Formats: sequence, structure tokens, C-alpha cells
Amino acid sequence: MSAKMSNDDAETPLTAIIPRPAKKTNKGNDIVLPEDVWSVIVTFVDWRGFQALACACKATRDAARDVDWLARDKVYVLRCWLVFGGNEDTLRRSYWDDGWKMRDEPSDTLSEWFGVRVEGGRVTKLHWEKEWIDEPLKGTIPAEIGALDGLTLLYLDSNQISGHLPLEIGRLTSLIGLS
Repeated sequence: MSAKMSNDDAETPLTAIIPRPAKKTNKGNDIVLPEDVWSVIVTFVDWRGFQALACACKATRDAARDVDWLARDKVYVLRCWLVFGGNEDTLRRSYWDDGWKMRDEPSDTLSEWFGVRVEGGRVTKLHWEKEWIDEPLKGTIPAEIGALDGLTLLYLDSNQISGHLPLEIGRLTSLIGLS
């Protein structure tokens, strides 16, 4: 039985990059991996004291980098709020106690900011609905929103938000709610 190539198959370029599987070398148990795989491989000592290799998940890589994600998120939350025309004083002084109230002094603690939820050291929710704000937020969703990659919920209901979603919103791989 012979296979006949279609015209489309004949025009397909032959320059596609195909990932190579790991190959054993002739040095015994050494394994050779493509360079791009080594960037997510980490060494560790297992429970018996033997050295081992593992692919690092995002959380493990983040911990190994020793990045202060909460401080970074704080900067981007403030930037987004200000781009929307929000008042920094409102963001840092408002709090919920059987209704929205204002602190005497602004808070530097991100989890105490208006409509911000922090879980596991990351901002996971921005709940900035118009009904809770004196003046509506305005403008377009800023590209800085993409830096808040721990965000799972983003609520901007009833504000005066218009325009296209920024491409950077694609970085929010944990996002499950947007309104």
C-alpha cells in the first residue's frame, strides 16, 4: 500500500523544530537534556540523602529566586489604581467593618487596602466595584495588570472602563473571574 502526498503536504516547510527526547550517553547513568529543559530542572537531596533532579514548578522556582512578591504586587496594585484615576488615599485608608469606613492614617499593609485580597503572599483578588467607591474608576485596563499574575478574581463592575483588554492580561493564568 503506498501513501500519496497531497499538495498541502508537499508545500509544508521542513524547518519545524521538534523537541528532542533525553538521550542516555555512554557514560553510564548520565542523561543529556536539551538546554531549554535545564532551566526548569533543579537539584535537591532526597530523604535518603541522595542527590536527585526534579522539574521545578512555578512556586518552587519563585521561592528559590527569593523574590518579595507581595512588595512587587503592592507596586502594581497602586499603579493600576492610579491609572484608573483612583485616589491613593481612598485605596490605602478604606476598610470594611459592617460597611466601608476610613482609617485615620493610610495603611502600608497591602491586605488592608480597599478591595484587595492577599493569600499565600500574593494578591489574588481586586474587588473595585463602583458601588463601593465614591467616584467611578475610569479609562482602560492598564498593561500593569499583567504583572499581578497571582490574581484569580478581578471585579470592576459598573465603573467607566472602556477600550480593549491589554495583551498583558494573558499573563493572568490563574484568573477565574473577570467582571
